Parts: sequence; structure tokens; C-alpha cells
Amino acid sequence: MNLIKIVLFLSFSFIYSQVGIQVTQISNIANGEQTTSLFTTNTTEYQINENLFDINATYKHFNLYTQLEYSDPPVLGYTKTSIDEFLNLFSIEYNGQFNLKLGDIHSIESRGLIFNSYQDQSTDFDNGIKGIRASYGMDWFDLYLIHGSDEYEFRSNPVNQLNDFSYDHTTTFIGTSVYPNDNISLNLQYQNQSFSISDDVILDYYGRNFTTILGKYLILNQQDFATDSTAAGIAIDNYNVDSDVLGLSLETNILGVDIYGEYVKNKYTKLEPGVQKGEQVDGSLFYGSLYADILGSGVTYEFKRYDTPYFIPTLSFGPIVYREPTSTLQSKVVHNMNFVNEIGHQLDINQMIGDNINLNFNLSTARRIEPFNGMLNYTNSIFDSTAFFNSYQNNPENTFVYQFLNVEPTYTSLYSYENPNFMSILFMDEDEDVLAFWPYRQLYLGFSGDFLDDKLYLSIGYDLFDHIKQWGSETEYGMTHNIYNISGLYDSTGNNSLNEFINDYWQSEYLTWDADAYWQQFNVWLDNGADSLSAHIVTEDMIGFSIDDYNNIEDLISSTQEELSDSIYSHTPTNNKWFYDSENAITLPVSTAWTFDNGSSVLVYLEQQWREKESNKDTRYISGLIDSESSSLEKFNEQYFSFTYKHVKLGTFTFTFNNEKRILTSAGPRIEDTKSWNGVQWTYDFHQKKSDNILG
Repeated sequence: MNLIKIVLFLSFSFIYSQVGIQVTQISNIANGEQTTSLFTTNTTEYQINENLFDINATYKHFNLYTQLEYSDPPVLGYTKTSIDEFLNLFSIEYNGQFNLKLGDIHSIESRGLIFNSYQDQSTDFDNGIKGIRASYGMDWFDLYLIHGSDEYEFRSNPVNQLNDFSYDHTTTFIGTSVYPNDNISLNLQYQNQSFSISDDVILDYYGRNFTTILGKYLILNQQDFATDSTAAGIAIDNYNVDSDVLGLSLETNILGVDIYGEYVKNKYTKLEPGVQKGEQVDGSLFYGSLYADILGSGVTYEFKRYDTPYFIPTLSFGPIVYREPTSTLQSKVVHNMNFVNEIGHQLDINQMIGDNINLNFNLSTARRIEPFNGMLNYTNSIFDSTAFFNSYQNNPENTFVYQFLNVEPTYTSLYSYENPNFMSILFMDEDEDVLAFWPYRQLYLGFSGDFLDDKLYLSIGYDLFDHIKQWGSETEYGMTHNIYNISGLYDSTGNNSLNEFINDYWQSEYLTWDADAYWQQFNVWLDNGADSLSAHIVTEDMIGFSIDDYNNIEDLISSTQEELSDSIYSHTPTNNKWFYDSENAITLPVSTAWTFDNGSSVLVYLEQQWREKESNKDTRYISGLIDSESSSLEKFNEQYFSFTYKHVKLGTFTFTFNNEKRILTSAGPRIEDTKSWNGVQWTYDFHQKKSDNILG
């Protein structure tokens, strides 16, 4: 079939001599080493020989597009060396008042909250459909239709060479745009989508993604999905998911303010064990933006609220509403976007100073709408105080509290969180009521401009990034609290019988201590040539008490009470336990360029980043003691430098250098290592006759 399409394309090009043809070719050639998985430093050798050809042919109202690939092997995906494998994409389109496109459909409708299909060759991602797109337009009215189906493929691990999961889906999309006047645009859209997912995909992919509400739900019901069957006793191997989506959007300008708003209602079936098609649940998505010129500043505000936590998006990917990374090191700290469970804001301000200098301020925040729950552990224990007191009086050195604690089985319950306020997210308060919503905040300040008759370009930025990347895990909750009920620890009057016993015990012991005998024995050892420290040690052993305890009996009583109290709670569940991963970074990008009179130019780019990745698994006791044995902290100090020279005739030459110093602090030994990378690149534009471009 692919061979037939290629022959048709070539025939079309030769038959019609007036056909305009544009060919774009990209080659990726490399060799080196890559890690075998995300969680290891083990590497394997790799090589890349990927060649892509995008070909557009036009004839009058017709446009023919094809993408060919010869790869042995590609960056990601299958090796393609035979002619039957060359074709990646193919479509033919007629443009007029009535438009018709057949083949591979990649399109974004409105802002993409309902339909957004695209191809990303660098990651081997393609969520397009094979089918038809038809549209009919008038001055005040547009009508468009998309219908098609395809296999949606994806990877369990981004480093895998090939997609290892997939499912088939069919989609019908209908939309209409109405323009009552030049200032108003209304869009009404409807989409029906259906797909079938095997239980292997559910359990081995979505059921392993504990960072989502859907993944957590599937993990909790994993056993039911693995063994479920219908009411008739027929095993369920595939589950059907349907969605009916209705969206309305408005675009207008009021009093100089550009306004866009889009609301989407999504009724979709939820994956459930025991039935091929689960119950229908409601979800919604909203995106809005405002733009205005305020006192000479361009101000843009965006808001998103995507609330379909049990939905599996295939085609719907709305605006991200945060600042996309624009440099090498900034791209290392990216917000984990959640297109089905997230609310967020973005404020962007651009202020021009004169004609050449621009100041930019950007603030982005986001959080989950539905967080993960916290856990409460309830523990009932019985403390046999009588047996403990008798044993302690006879042999305090070998008497331990836990020997007299009878701990009953623990039972648990979950608790939910209230929505945090905006200021808590803005300041990233270190509170479980905030962190449980996976908060994100990023602040950017930038200055850029042209100087000296546009010969000199200078750009300086400051980027502050904070994000809770993970709250909890597959088997742990982000926060676990423990509630204790220890009977036998308090007497009938409500006093701590253990503390009273310790006070009485040491007061009684204190009355038996003879300080004069202690100092007499101490002086004997000094006279025999012992130093002061040794004399105290030997004297304490012989007399039976410490002179420091004698002089500070209240401190001894207090410390013993605290030690025994900690001993009780250290042998029952701890007070609370955190479990989350966070990342924060400060990045300083600086670039400057100089353009010579002959059109050649030089660009120097420098970027500094301080980055921290923390895995917090602290255990905190009632006494205030914090056990950080399981926690870890990675600190990165990284520099990126590039020097580029662009010659009007010889092309562009670029040298890059990247250096990273890492310090890992954890339960094991402290690790420090340094890595560096460098490279050289040459680019030549065969169509460029004269260069008027300014680097930067």
C-alpha cells in the first residue's frame, strides 16, 4: 500500500508540469552510549542514521503531502530500509470554499481542548488519525468535520526504542464557527470518541502510573482487573471507553481587552473491573485568556482548569499555561503537566523601553484539582506499668519499655485535603495541605535589547523554579499520621504514671548517694597518677553514681522520662512520615551577539544553574526527633556555554561546552562527581544568498 502511494505521488508530479514541489530533508547521524533505563547508570552503545524527507506538491487547488523516512536505525522507532517501509505520512487536500483532506489528519481545533493531533518525530509520537477532514466556509459561518481512526501507540519507558503499548480508537468531530460581526467569534464543537483497551495496557501501563488519580485507582483495583469477568462468567480481556464532548468558545475584544474563553463538558465512561463498559462520569475543561495594553505594557493573563481525572486523553491537549523552557538548562526543570487534573494561572508582562529594550516578567503557578489522600494509622497498645516498675527497680539497665507493651493490630483510614489558597501555592508553603496538590511555581525576569545601531544584542534572565514532582508512591502515601491509644500509661487522675515513677525512683536513688565518699575515692585515683577524666570514670563505677547526675538530678529525671517516652513511641508507629519528591532551581541565562558590517555575526551564550532534587522520606517522632535516614538530596551546579560564528558565505559554526557537578547526600556515602560534554556543529543554508539575520 505504501509503495502504491509513493508511485501515485511521483506520477502526479510528472504528469502536471505546473506542480510546485518543496522538499525538506533532515538527517540525524550519531553514535555513543545511552542508559538502559531511567533508573540506572548502566549504558549500552547506540548509533543513529535517520533521514526524513518532507515533500509538498501543489497544483492549482490541490496539495499533496508525504513524509518519507530511511533510517538504519532511527533515533526512536523502527528501522526502515525497504521501499515498502519508507512512507510515514500521506495526505491529499483540496482547498477552496469547500476544503477536503484525505489521509493522515493532524489538526488543532480552537485551543485543542477537544481535538489536538500532531506528530513529534523527535520522540516518535504521533496521535493523528487516518481519515477525512472537510470544511465549508462563508463570510459569517464555517462548518467542519473530522472522522477517522488509527492505532494510538506509546511507550512504557521513554528510553525504549519501540512503542510497546497501543489501542485502536475511532473519532468523529463536528464544529461550527459563527462570526456575528468583526469583533466576535463563536465556536460550537462536538466530538464522539470510542476506543478499546486491553487489560494488559490497563495493568502494565496505566496501572503503574501512580502519579495520576486514574493510576492510583487502577493500582488499588489491580487484582480485580487481573481476574475479573462479566456477570455471565466470561473473562474480560478488553474494556470499552466512550466519550461525548461538547465545547463552546468565545473570542472578542471589549474596551481594548482581547478575551478568549472555552468551556468543555466531557461525559466519559470510567474503567471499572467486572464490566466491559463502566459507568458514565462527568468532567469539564476550561481555558481563558485576557490581553490588554496597560500603560504601555503588554499584559497577558491565562487560566486553566482541566478536571477529567479518570479520562484517558488521546486527542485532547489544551494550552499548558506556563512558560515553556527556552534554553538548554531551563529545559531540565519542566513542570509535569497533567492535562486531566490541573488548575493553573499564568501572568506575562512585556514592557518596552524605547524602541529596542524589552523587559519581561512571567509568573506561572499550578496545582492538582484532586490530590492524593493522606493516611491515618490507629494503634491500640497496653502498657503493663506494674510489671515494668518492678523490673526497673530491680534491674534498670536491662529493662526496656517495649518489653511491657502489648501492641494490637493497627487499622487505617484515609483523609482528604481542603483546597489550598492561591498565596500558599505562590509561596510554596511546606505544609501537607499544600504539597499534596503537587504545586508548581515558576518566576522569570528578563531583559533584552539592541544597542549601538542594532549591532550589539544583549539578553539577561533570572528563572526561579519550584515543583513537587511526586506526592506518595505506589505503596506509600505522601503523609502518614499515627494516632495512639496507650492504656496503662496514665493513672485514674490523668497523670502520666511512668513520669511519676521515674521521678520517685531517681529521688529515692539520690538520697542513697554519698557525695563525700565520691570525692574521697576520686582524690585517691588522682593521687595514684590518674588524670581527671579517668578518675571520674573509675570512681563512678566503684561508687555507683555519676557526680554530674548528683549535681543535676532534675536534668537526669527529665532526660530519663523523655528517653522512656521516646522508647514507647519508637516501638509503636511513628508520629508522622513524609513521602514526596521535589525539585527547585535557579537559572541565569545570558547571551550577547555582535553583528559585523559585512553581515557576519558572533553569538556568545552562557547559562548557570543551581538545581536541587530532594526525596523526602523523613520520619518524625512525637518527641521532635526527625529520622532522615531514608531521605536523599541531590545538588547540581551546572554551566552551559556556546560560541557561534556566522559567516555570510561559509555558514554557521558553533562550539558548545556543558559542565555539571553533582553532590548526592543520602543514607550511604556522600557522592561527588563531575561530568562534561562538548561539541561542534556546522550549518549551511544552500538557498541563502545574503545574510541579514542577527544572531540572538
